[in-house]
Amino acid sequence: MLLYTFLGVKINIEVKGRQSQHGGGSKGENNMFKKIGLLKLGGCVLALGLLNALINPEDEKEVKKEAQVVEEVKNEIDYNALEIEDIKEVIYDVLKDKKKEEIINIKVTDKNYLFIDLKDDNASSAFFPLNKSNELYNELKKFTKAEQINIFWHSMGITDLGQEVELIIVKTGFSKEALNKINFEKFPISSYKKYALPYFVHPAWSIK
Repeated sequence: MLLYTFLGVKINIEVKGRQSQHGGGSKGENNMFKKIGLLKLGGCVLALGLLNALINPEDEKEVKKEAQVVEEVKNEIDYNALEIEDIKEVIYDVLKDKKKEEIINIKVTDKNYLFIDLKDDNASSAFFPLNKSNELYNELKKFTKAEQINIFWHSMGITDLGQEVELIIVKTGFSKEALNKINFEKFPISSYKKYALPYFVHPAWSIK
């Protein structure tokens, strides 16, 4: 018994092997007739499928469209709140060419101060972390409840004793007032030292 659905209607089709005139028929003959019957049935189903596509050409598009809408709703960011998952999504979007392991920690205090710790072991100077911070601040300042946003960048370094340790190489932060005044799309890297609070660049990663 085979079950197919065509235009919303379920179709039950039973395929039987043809028996010989003497009522029995060999097993090989029965299998052959079954195969022929299935081939014919397959052709019919294919034709019905093509007909359905011609009659309802928008079905597949509608299914894809609905799936896209569901995904968009799922990933929609609520900028009027200050949820960790939303903050992560924004960071992932900015660092889309990076691995998610770059996020070390995200913390929101009772006063709605946002602290973000990121890791970049490939940074040879503070230029990349500060440049990426511009993009991050430009998006993160959309969270209306954030009173202060701080971004700290970490990287592996060597101590005076030759020990490999994780260091904070860049610290920056801005109040809501400063965030609303700065155009981070054109904010010079050199201006961080003047306007960021806190501001710190490890000497080994200083911009020369």
